[in-house]
Amino acid sequence: MRERDGADGRGSERTDGGVADPRAGSGPPDAGPDAGYAVSDADRRGVDGAGLADRLGIDDAEIRTRKRFTRLSAADEETLASLESTIDDVAPALVEEFYDHLTDNEEMREILGAPARGSGR
Repeated sequence: MRERDGADGRGSERTDGGVADPRAGSGPPDAGPDAGYAVSDADRRGVDGAGLADRLGIDDAEIRTRKRFTRLSAADEETLASLESTIDDVAPALVEEFYDHLTDNEEMREILGAPARGSGR
């Protein structure tokens, strides 16, 4: 991931469109292939959402389709927006727990090409 100082002076801005190269891994260069992935708060804050959506081919029509499919209403969007600070507080632990759960399963590790991370729950 390439980073540069953000225009707003609040840290780094990703220049890779928000998509890390899974072949490159993350963490220190000498961490090795079994080190897994670690996403820091700076990484999360530095994701260019619009660039990521462009790279994944997600346009406004696709977003509307996904909202319809998941039955996400305007009221749901308002509720989520009102919970933003709470979600920001719990997101790192929630994501960590989610990936620990996924990588506790051998079949999922094979699909993801990831090493075991969790505690075997």
